Amino acid sequence: MKICPKCGSEFLDAMNYCKHDGEPLIAKLVPLKSSSLTDEPSPSEVAFGIENKKNFFKESNMATWKQIRDYIQTNFKSEYDEEEDTFKLIFEVNNGNEQLVLVERYKNQSQDNDWIEISAPVGAVGKNDIFDLLESLSGKVCGGAVKYGENVWIRSTLQVSGVTADDINNVMWTLAGIADELNEKFA
Repeated sequence: MKICPKCGSEFLDAMNYCKHDGEPLIAKLVPLKSSSLTDEPSPSEVAFGIENKKNFFKESNMATWKQIRDYIQTNFKSEYDEEEDTFKLIFEVNNGNEQLVLVERYKNQSQDNDWIEISAPVGAVGKNDIFDLLESLSGKVCGGAVKYGENVWIRSTLQVSGVTADDINNVMWTLAGIADELNEKFA
């Protein structure tokens, strides 16, 4: 059970929505447009102040990388690296910090399906702290931690087929908040 530092009430879910006003306390990223498949806003969209709805996955729940790419470019301020097939987004988290989040395409050569990896850097973590970092992740919703160069990143992967805008949004927001929290503690 986690408690809201603003009002002392219990959080409603893993995204840390508070009972007193539904305000998200993890990541604060304001999309340019809406993000889910229905005309009605989801609880996360209401909490993040999203009003305009856009059904970017058309008539099907099956998503393609092109649809995801178009959705991110249309709805978020982002930088796209065409050569790497990767987006860079900056999230403003509650403490005023900015947190980098990457959304990257992975093409599965042995099967006919794509995956996306959503990741956020924690920073350089000392060898003596790595087990403490991994233990800190045991209570968090995230796919895992990996080392790229000298830095530790947290990441989650989603299979492109069947993914929704809410799936992508929730993973990006969650990882931004977790990475920021871990960065303050370990880096």
